[in-house]
Amino acid sequence: MNDGPNAITIVGAVFLGIILVGACILLFTNAQKSITGDVDSFSAREAEAFNSQFETFSGKKKGTDLSLLITRLIANANNNSNMIEKIPAVTVSNKINKDAQKGETVDSPENSSEVKRYNQKLVTIKQNIEDKHEYNIEFNYNTSGFISEFVITY
Repeated sequence: MNDGPNAITIVGAVFLGIILVGACILLFTNAQKSITGDVDSFSAREAEAFNSQFETFSGKKKGTDLSLLITRLIANANNNSNMIEKIPAVTVSNKINKDAQKGETVDSPENSSEVKRYNQKLVTIKQNIEDKHEYNIEFNYNTSGFISEFVITY
């Protein structure tokens, strides 16, 4: 006769244990989703902030605007020499770079020691820009949402 109340107590304890384990799993899963969402949201905001310094140059712009863009790209390369993924490539048409037969692409540096070469090529491009001309500036984005390439045509 004493076994009945003991069995009910044991069943209740097991049931309560299952509920507690389920609640812990649910809390852990929700916390993990929240953290992942915050990281993704931070990356999106970081890409948006990075891109905003350049996106005003999109479309047809005068040579003076293009010169300012090149100056910003050089400053960006100097500021982000340890974060190479934030240094976009630059492709220009042959009408801008008179020394090139088919235009030129200044690739993003592969490491911080190549930033100086990257900047020197941009300075050469900047020297060939004529203030009175209009240039078309377009962007390509990487999978993280950052601008990965500028395409400049005359």
